[in-house]
Amino acid sequence: MKKFCVYFGVFLIALCLLACGTKRNFPNVPAEVEKLANDYLQAAGIGTEKAVEYIYFPEGADELKQLFVAQTEQRLESYNILKIEPLSDELYALTIKAVPNYEPDEFLLYNFIGKIGGKWYYMPSQQLIPEQMKIGIDLAPYTYLNEDGGLLIKE
Repeated sequence: MKKFCVYFGVFLIALCLLACGTKRNFPNVPAEVEKLANDYLQAAGIGTEKAVEYIYFPEGADELKQLFVAQTEQRLESYNILKIEPLSDELYALTIKAVPNYEPDEFLLYNFIGKIGGKWYYMPSQQLIPEQMKIGIDLAPYTYLNEDGGLLIKE
């Protein structure tokens, strides 16, 4: 019985440490949003076939989805989420510094996470944000300055 109490006590302490020790980098953002951001970006490190599972594609965007999946050679080598900003209760903008496997330099990426039908989705492009979610929101700060899909950062 004494052994059981010791093991049970250790179990409770470990459980408390696990529950209390979960570090969040963006405590003012819903936990689901931060988790989805990291899950998607980790999947993007594996490849587009895995990453596509997290992305919102509007109805009729099958061609766009196929195009995204076809880029199987493209992966993120590394990433750092710099900011997650609320644009509304159901739309967040992410500013990410990333290095893709096809380019040695870091790029600044603007991605989004939106809640549609009660579920959070990743949106790696403004074009994937539903029009009704864009109403009254200024997306100009999240527009790229070059045509390559990101602003090249030289540090």
